[in-house]
Amino acid sequence: MMKSLLRYLAHVGQILLAIAAGQWFFARRTWQRQVIVGDNERIFRSLVNNLPGIVFALDEHGVILLVGGSGLKAIGVDAARFIGRHVSDLYHNFPNILEDFQRALAGETLLSSIEMVGLTFDVWYSPLRDEADGKICGVIGIATDVTERRRAEDLLQYQASLLHSVSDAIIAIDMSFRVQNWNEAAEQLYGWQMDEACGRQLQDLIVTEKPHAWENELMRQTTEHGFWKGEVRQRRKDGAEIVALISASILIDNDGNSMGLVILSRDITELKRAEEQALELAVERERIRMLRDFIGDASHDFRTPLSAIHTSVYLLKKKQPELAQQPHLDVIESQTKQLSRLVDDLLTLSRLDSTTDFEFKRADITAFTRDVVVALRPLAETRNHNLILETTSVPIFAYIDAQELRRAVSGIIVNAINYTPRGGMISVSTEANSERVAIRIKDSGIGIASEDLPRIFDRFYRVDKARAVETGGTGLGLAIASKIVSVHRGEITVESSPGNGSVFTIWLPLAERAG
Repeated sequence: MMKSLLRYLAHVGQILLAIAAGQWFFARRTWQRQVIVGDNERIFRSLVNNLPGIVFALDEHGVILLVGGSGLKAIGVDAARFIGRHVSDLYHNFPNILEDFQRALAGETLLSSIEMVGLTFDVWYSPLRDEADGKICGVIGIATDVTERRRAEDLLQYQASLLHSVSDAIIAIDMSFRVQNWNEAAEQLYGWQMDEACGRQLQDLIVTEKPHAWENELMRQTTEHGFWKGEVRQRRKDGAEIVALISASILIDNDGNSMGLVILSRDITELKRAEEQALELAVERERIRMLRDFIGDASHDFRTPLSAIHTSVYLLKKKQPELAQQPHLDVIESQTKQLSRLVDDLLTLSRLDSTTDFEFKRADITAFTRDVVVALRPLAETRNHNLILETTSVPIFAYIDAQELRRAVSGIIVNAINYTPRGGMISVSTEANSERVAIRIKDSGIGIASEDLPRIFDRFYRVDKARAVETGGTGLGLAIASKIVSVHRGEITVESSPGNGSVFTIWLPLAERAG
């Protein structure tokens, strides 16, 4: 509507001149049918030919009576080829022209657009009335070449669509930091709609940690260097904090004066969070590496004195020490063995942390489990346990590192032996479904409380510290087992409650099941 109004105001003078010229022409036709040569004729022709655009007049039948205006010269057309011809003969391929003529002849004043000879015209049509009776006796109009204006409008529209289609927020402000433009990405990033943002101060919309300091620095840098870039912590309309990468450039008018700034803002909150997490992870990895190196070095250093102590105790006991010395030697020997087990477990974990270069081979899990149980049965008998094996005769295959997996399965069975009261029942079984094979160790031991279950695979975690000391546990057996099984792309699940024993199940990917 606004564009139409502006066009009307721009052309109203031309329309009035054209209408006056046309009415004068038809009045002249009424008064005198022959051509009159004189001063009035020259004045009329000069008036018509100097009007901007193209002026035309048609009678009620559609015959062209008048064509003139400076626009004819611009397109290189002679008015003589139009005079006396019917509009349908000239523009039969332009049905909208014929339709507009009929509408104007019916009494309507209208504006229309037409594409012709590579140009775009805005055409005003107006009915022409006879002064004697007021009846419509023809149509008069003026066509204005708006090609360049339309191209400029199309370019502006294209640029505006680009502005609103980019993924980064683009904000234009004047030198007083008042928002002049605010694209759709800015709406999504900051939560303010364009009609809410335009005309308001930028600091009212985007809250920063030190607003005045940032604005002063932004203005100083862009004024001196024409550009500023940096990371800024900001708050959205809803109060959420974001980290934005800001790029700002100064806007210069045709006279070289600063007229404002254009600010490009990109949300890098997730990127910064990922960078912080990556840094934390790197620090944690370095901490683990240093701890692993320390444990490895310290464990190796412990082995030599422990070996010397163990050898010394062995030699002393061989000499048949006095009865009073025997208990002390037994304690030294027991603690030395405990320290040796701890050092061995620390070295194992250090090795597993630093490498997962296992040698996987296809193996029968049933036969593998049978071998482990047979090897541990003498230990179970020392505590009067009944260690039984429940498997089928059908082989179950998986890809395993037999030495490493034996360490994991043995560790869990040894735990069951140690934490089950004398005379208990421990069963080991194997089974498989369509995807996985299971090695299940079930005992009738003391069980584990529900609050302890989530942490039993943590390093050095002991459910019953007093009991762990009594059984010689290091607190690393389940951690080692969990690490080994995870390298096999498997998992260990636990079901337990105090007084009802425990069930540990090692799940491994199934390679093949025979039969």
